[in-house]
Amino acid sequence: MKRFYQYIADVSSGKEIVGEFIKLAVKRHIADIEKGEFIFDENEAQAIISFAEICRHWKGDKAGETIVLENWQCFYFGSLMGWKKKNGKRRFQRSYLQLSRKNAKTTMLAILSIYHMAIEGESGSQVYCGATKEEQARILINDIGQIINKTPQLRKLFKLFRNGTTYRRVLFLAKESIAAPLGADSDTSDGFDPSMGMIDEYHAHKNDKILDIIESGMGARLEPLLNIITTAGFNKNLPCYAVTRKTGIEILKGIKQDDNYLILIYEIDEGDDWNNKQCWIKSNPNYNVSVNPEYLESRYNKAKNEGGTTEVNFQTKNLNVWTDSESTWIADDIWNSCNFPFDLELLNGASCVGGLDLATKNDLCSFSLIFTGFDPMPVLWWFWLSEHMIEKSNDDNYRNWVKKGHIISTPGDAIDHDFIGVKIIELSQKYNISGISFDQRYAHHGLIKQIRDSVDVHELGQSCNVLGVPTSEADKLIKNRSINHFGNPVMRWMMSNVVMIIDSNANMKPDKNKSADKIDGVAAFINAIAEMMTIENEEIGEVRFI
Repeated sequence: MKRFYQYIADVSSGKEIVGEFIKLAVKRHIADIEKGEFIFDENEAQAIISFAEICRHWKGDKAGETIVLENWQCFYFGSLMGWKKKNGKRRFQRSYLQLSRKNAKTTMLAILSIYHMAIEGESGSQVYCGATKEEQARILINDIGQIINKTPQLRKLFKLFRNGTTYRRVLFLAKESIAAPLGADSDTSDGFDPSMGMIDEYHAHKNDKILDIIESGMGARLEPLLNIITTAGFNKNLPCYAVTRKTGIEILKGIKQDDNYLILIYEIDEGDDWNNKQCWIKSNPNYNVSVNPEYLESRYNKAKNEGGTTEVNFQTKNLNVWTDSESTWIADDIWNSCNFPFDLELLNGASCVGGLDLATKNDLCSFSLIFTGFDPMPVLWWFWLSEHMIEKSNDDNYRNWVKKGHIISTPGDAIDHDFIGVKIIELSQKYNISGISFDQRYAHHGLIKQIRDSVDVHELGQSCNVLGVPTSEADKLIKNRSINHFGNPVMRWMMSNVVMIIDSNANMKPDKNKSADKIDGVAAFINAIAEMMTIENEEIGEVRFI
């Protein structure tokens, strides 16, 4: 137990660099010892620590070597199994552990699963590893099987069911205990009676279906335990952040009480500068062990150089920063730096691609052209709004921009799409437009039909999966100062409004619903980039991007 208590002492003294929530977790442990409402059994805590250290690594440069726990891992395992109710039963029925990538999350769950089946659990224990799909859940089952197969003391005690090189089910013979995968697509009707549940990468779960299936099936068990381990994610509206993490923090802060819930959250603190490398260990307790400093450095350098999705991915997966559409996309000073002297007459007859963003009849419409034969690439925008909406608006900027020609006023109470069509045809005669991509959701069929005879037009889906690549390319072009926007004031305003939505694969796109105000010009620009990338792919014999 020396390492267990050393961790508590080092966190309490500040010697161990941890975030606020780990400090609160350690304070909770100390306070619970003083209150005496529960019993901390050192023998039970030491039992799982000792068991973990007979297990062996099965992959990487340490394959075949016995696992050696770090102090923080001793604290997690010891706390989970050492705390007892006064009737001798395990105190904790749920745990939440949040870690960055490469911090041995899956290995820890595997050890816990093996220990429960062989040592701690009742006869006929069932461990279910839950994920959104059974295929994903099998990753943990395979780790369980691989560790058992590598560990001589365990190998003969278990029966491992393999499919090819992957383990799909594990059986502990003496107690007839099993470990099996569980996905939303799994059949749980036959003998489903979990005593322990494992939820890996909970941030990706769109709902609590799997969690509820496991917990609701535990009713007949004497000491059920649900363990959740995850990295941070890209959506704060999903249950991991909005419910589970939030509730855990409220328990740590004493706002809510749940003595059956163990919470350990390793993440950098609010206000920490993610560029400060001394803060990285807060999210990576296995820093310089399973987390290679050179690996983090290379990820960091890539994030700084490429920005956009790469930066978001580094912060989220390597620093455990929850990111969603609250983040600013492009800083104003970076956008303003993409303004260079240029003779616009040089664009006459030049090759370009277009992006069209149409809206409802009472909203802004935008068209963008990117001229590809220049460095940096000139980008032009046209905006349309009806006379009625301009007069109705309380924003004087609209009227000023109309006077200066930055917004075109269309006659009447609603946007005149024919008016826009005439302008695009006129532009196609002035410039060599290779193609235009448009959002089909608000596309006015009459307008599309009107311009189709003059220029190629292509529908473009607006999901993160489709727009993620051109949005990332837009990010790179802007940050590399590879475009010239000529100081367009409407676009500067729209860029300041952009709020990004990010999916579970780190694809991002502008979110019109959550953005502070209009971003139509940004949407048109990204549509144009998609068209540019599509044409580039076709030229080298690849399929259309869209």
